[in-house]
Amino acid sequence: MPTDLVLQTSWANLGNRKRECVRACTERDVQTLLALLNAYLSARSRKRARTSERTRTTYELGVRTWIEFCWPDLDGSPDTPLLRATLDDVDLFVATLQSEPSAATRRPLAPSTIATYVSAVRTFYRALVWAGALAVSPADEAQAPSDPRPSHERRPAVDADAYRALCQRLDGETPLLKRDHVILRLFGDAGLRVSEVVALAVEDVDIASGTLFVRHGKGGRSATQFLTRRLVLALEAWLAIRAAHVAVGETALLVNVGEHVPEAYLGRRMTDKTVRRTLNAYYREAGLPLRYRGTHTLRHTAGTRYYRATQDLHRTREFMRHANIATTAIYAKMDRAMVLEGVRQLDAEEDDD
Repeated sequence: MPTDLVLQTSWANLGNRKRECVRACTERDVQTLLALLNAYLSARSRKRARTSERTRTTYELGVRTWIEFCWPDLDGSPDTPLLRATLDDVDLFVATLQSEPSAATRRPLAPSTIATYVSAVRTFYRALVWAGALAVSPADEAQAPSDPRPSHERRPAVDADAYRALCQRLDGETPLLKRDHVILRLFGDAGLRVSEVVALAVEDVDIASGTLFVRHGKGGRSATQFLTRRLVLALEAWLAIRAAHVAVGETALLVNVGEHVPEAYLGRRMTDKTVRRTLNAYYREAGLPLRYRGTHTLRHTAGTRYYRATQDLHRTREFMRHANIATTAIYAKMDRAMVLEGVRQLDAEEDDD
């Protein structure tokens, strides 16, 4: 929701904001509270209208989970009134997330997910302060648990051999394989983020120059990305048949194809959820461990491959489009093959003795 739209709605009036928020917190009107959250993200958060849809979605899930924690019985009174919650209540919420299995995974949430939920609750209460429903937020000092794993091991990169095997598996003749081969290499060769991949249009691809224009990068930044020869070939193969599988008027580079796609979605732009589900199926088929999930693990693969090829953090930072080179430094640590090579060199030295 752009800032100008926020200012044209009832949220622009402080009296209306306060009245609606108090009512929603009293009546457990989740939809109104989520609307407030999104209005605050657009009008007052650091990124404002540039806040990504994924951030909005994950924050909404975090706030829903918090409301369910405070008010588990829909027909009864809240265990913890939303406007009277304290820091101790938020701390108990975090402890519960750490210890109780989630309905989706049947195991406690990962520290990174809990951190996102805590951030969502902090933002929710800042929105209530913005609305005038509270004087101060009870959640500003709330802390998520630290993840004991090093940052480069939390989302490991797919190693070079496994990545090559995945690419070979998808180098086929069916429309589905041609499309999925492009998806795989957009992450593993070009290092794109999932939001950037699903936003791509056909006009963003320049086969002649071997480049891709990323219009909707992180933080609203755009960039031109150079492509590997194999990714260019994969794009050429997909673009040669795409027109036969796209819905009228659809401009997206990647569209839903295959016999199992509902007719209403056939030939339409893929969502980030569909892309993740597609890649996860290939990971399982390849026998990769469960820690290899989603799309970001392949972005890490691209960063690791590029750093290994160049041994230059500054060039890798430019390739990965990082705002901070400290983020790029993770890829030097992620190259586990180099660590293994060093161990083997130690063995070789002892053999020489």
